[in-house]
Amino acid sequence: SKVIDSPLAICIDGFAKILKLFLDRLKALKIELSKLGAEVKITNNSFHLGSSFSINTNISIETYNDHRMAMAFAPLALLTSITINNPEVVSKSYKDFWKDLKSLNFKLIKV
Repeated sequence: SKVIDSPLAICIDGFAKILKLFLDRLKALKIELSKLGAEVKITNNSFHLGSSFSINTNISIETYNDHRMAMAFAPLALLTSITINNPEVVSKSYKDFWKDLKSLNFKLIKV
């Protein structure tokens, strides 16, 4: 695991009405964040992400064929080595996403 300087805890609440629409996505997010060592809790009305001083390395992130998952996890490459499975999924909304990250000096390796 890699040590990070400033842990951040997050709680998003008030989405009980739309929870049914997004529950599968939240569960997927929980699974992937947990791989990184995060403590995640989903309630009937909220999503809690606990703070941590470390992040697991060499993790493989599933996208669940959701372009938002790939794009959301990509910036973690600044903190740790990760693999984004099915990275092509971003073409649904942002065709040049990986090219643009490369232009910002992200180290991208096609596996």
